[in-house]
Amino acid sequence: RGLGDVYKRQQYALEGLKERQLHKNPEYVQRLKHELDVIDDRGFSKYFLTMKAIVTKTDELQLSGPGRGSAAGSLVAYALGITQIDPIKYGLLFERFLRKDATDYPDIDYDVSDAFGLKEILAEEWGNSTVVPISNFNTLKLRSLVKDISKFYKVPFLEVNNVTSKMEKEAIPIAKKKHGIKAGVYIPTFEELMEFSETLQSFLVKYPQIKTHIEALFGQVRSVSRHAGGVVVGENL
Repeated sequence: RGLGDVYKRQQYALEGLKERQLHKNPEYVQRLKHELDVIDDRGFSKYFLTMKAIVTKTDELQLSGPGRGSAAGSLVAYALGITQIDPIKYGLLFERFLRKDATDYPDIDYDVSDAFGLKEILAEEWGNSTVVPISNFNTLKLRSLVKDISKFYKVPFLEVNNVTSKMEKEAIPIAKKKHGIKAGVYIPTFEELMEFSETLQSFLVKYPQIKTHIEALFGQVRSVSRHAGGVVVGENL
């Protein structure tokens, strides 16, 4: 967090309030000061500056939405032009978006008419080391490994299907009891499936060569793909 980022964000916000003829209204001035303090304290000045730059570029090129979600409760976002909704006029709370005592990150939902085109333009203007696509790493899971390796060793399908259909049902109740979990969805770990599923244990004793491959391959990257919509914007990525 740099002092320059804090100062620029404050100046932009004050200018935005003046453009909307709200800079002499004590309620707006006090709300803006409070929000700026929270944003500075949490270290998100650069995030707001980045969003302002994205919005400015978007407005030059295409249609954009007025903003939605909890970010619509931010007067700073409204003053910077990130959203087009006056949160005080409509009684929207900033605390639903960001609080000093919270640990989560702000999330500004912003709609554009051509998201892919905008990302390409930002990458061209800011550089490919600043706007970077997100990769999806798909890893090898236990169920698919049991199926694929068993197929390679020509293990009968019904025998394999018996294992993959039972192993989670056997492991989940024991794992939840171990952790004191009484309700809700629970996804057992690889180690818990290996430890608590008797059907899987018997299968791997019968086919030790399959167990050897599973232990070597579990968690390895199976494929890499590009996220359909996500990019990371930052410096020297």
